[in-house]
Amino acid sequence: MEKSWQALLGGVLFYSVSSLLVKATTSPPVTIAFYRVSIATLVVTPFWVGDFFRWWKRNFSLPLIVATLGLTLDFVLWFYSLRFTTVAHATFIVNMAPLWVGIMSSVFLREPMNIKGWLGIVLGVSGAAVMTLQPSAMQIHAGDLMALGASFGLALYITMTRMSSRNIDSSSVLTYSIFFFTCIWLAFAVLLLDQGFVIKAHDFPFVLALALGPQLGGNTLINYALRSLPASTVSVALLGEPVIATVLSYFLFSEPLSWQVVVGGALICLALYATSVNTK
Repeated sequence: MEKSWQALLGGVLFYSVSSLLVKATTSPPVTIAFYRVSIATLVVTPFWVGDFFRWWKRNFSLPLIVATLGLTLDFVLWFYSLRFTTVAHATFIVNMAPLWVGIMSSVFLREPMNIKGWLGIVLGVSGAAVMTLQPSAMQIHAGDLMALGASFGLALYITMTRMSSRNIDSSSVLTYSIFFFTCIWLAFAVLLLDQGFVIKAHDFPFVLALALGPQLGGNTLINYALRSLPASTVSVALLGEPVIATVLSYFLFSEPLSWQVVVGGALICLALYATSVNTK
């Protein structure tokens, strides 16, 4: 269990640099997401592809396919929501994912939560609200529905990966399967949305960093954590991503730390404590 918590912390740290790297790119966002996943897939292919094909010849995992569709929805709808709504609204709505994970865990995983678990989710979502929503930005925008879809996709990815991990003994098969199928779905998304597969030359170092850091490092560690930790706990822990990203921005770019970030971050820390106690 201790290794799972260490993996979860490492995954959140990797995820935290994602927004900073994406912010530095100018190519179409879905194309960036495609190369982020495909490069990570190519890096591990020589090591994991054999186990992947051997497992899939004997087995089929519908939950794993659904998990990759959820991750693709999260990528595509999150990026597009930013074109139609504010960053504050989109960030808050996507961070509602722990609510959906709590419901899905009870229904699909038979992991009902007690009062401490639900308290952790409420504290986490409240912390995200304090951090992102401003009184001057309370109007509803069309992109809010896209962000809501992205939060549902993220919840689907977390819940179905947790379900899949019960039937797949190999972490390499689990992670490579997620990379492989998500890469395929994102390729379809690039074609359907007419994004194009060309990225600007100055974006390549950032895309490479996204592939090796948040995608390969972050997803591998999060998938490992989901083998032992409840999906609801992992989803609340991921709320630490914007907190860490904001702190990094303060040191790297001298961006100010507002009281909303401090109070919201404290609430998210309390949420993680509540959910961690719930898993013991």
